[in-house]
Amino acid sequence: MTALWNDVVALYAAPGIRELCLELQDRDGTDVPLLLSVASLAARGVAFDEVKVRQLERVCEPWQRRVVAPLRAARRALRPEEAAGTGLDIDPTDRAELKRCVQEAELAAERLQIEAIAAAARAWVFGHELPSSFVAVDSVLRRVAAGANGAETDLLARSAIALPQSGAARSTPCSPPGS
Repeated sequence: MTALWNDVVALYAAPGIRELCLELQDRDGTDVPLLLSVASLAARGVAFDEVKVRQLERVCEPWQRRVVAPLRAARRALRPEEAAGTGLDIDPTDRAELKRCVQEAELAAERLQIEAIAAAARAWVFGHELPSSFVAVDSVLRRVAAGANGAETDLLARSAIALPQSGAARSTPCSPPGS
């Protein structure tokens, strides 16, 4: 696993971030692994421009559309209230176990996406770990999460910037796997 994955997991666990990400995902179709990866990289000093953002979107979009989104849809369809409408009489324990397996697959797919982002961004970060300003991080987040309002991107930017300082994630975000 890459250090970027660890940073994204820590950022997702920060107060209010999980709820914000789910809201942006459901409301605006935001690619949450991409959003959190960009937030982490920007907080570590990666200067994003439109070209870099679009490059990462091109890396992620087919995977999100063809793998992550169908797994998410399957997991959500296995919620008790959704599964009741399938017409199948499935034991609730079996349904819950299947949902757990699909959720694990969805998380694994998101981890692979973040590792692909780390690989794409590796040239932008090695040896360039610099502190980043709130304005720079907030600006790139507004591009990646176009439907987000200022308060939403502010929370995410402040949380991302706080991570390296708090010691939650100290390694270079795109270090090679196994390092």
